[in-house]
Amino acid sequence: MRLKFGDCVLDLRARQLERADKVVPLEPKMYDLLDVLIRRRPAVVTNNELDEFLWPEVYVARTSLTRLVSELRAVLGDTPRDSHIIRTVYKNRLCVLRQRNQSARCRRSNCHDRDHLEEAGSAPPGW
Repeated sequence: MRLKFGDCVLDLRARQLERADKVVPLEPKMYDLLDVLIRRRPAVVTNNELDEFLWPEVYVARTSLTRLVSELRAVLGDTPRDSHIIRTVYKNRLCVLRQRNQSARCRRSNCHDRDHLEEAGSAPPGW
């Protein structure tokens, strides 16, 4: 399955990301982070849940997740202040957002009111 968001396409079978029609190399943990956020959409995922998924049965410093999120945002062309894809919710949770024309209702409700990704090839204009 291929999911399109913004100028990105995530191929779940090939475990690869394309941005602007070019394959973008991702570290395995970075791919896993994007994968879990997309699979859990539109739910908000806590930092503790991400830690358990990404580093099961291993203690890692909070900075490890912070660094990973920062690197993933850079690859996706996203920033914490101008988030189009990954949004920090109350500083300890993350969710995947719809690109550009996300509704104000969704922003207020912490991403719980809609599914934000479409299968590639079927996404509406503006995604």
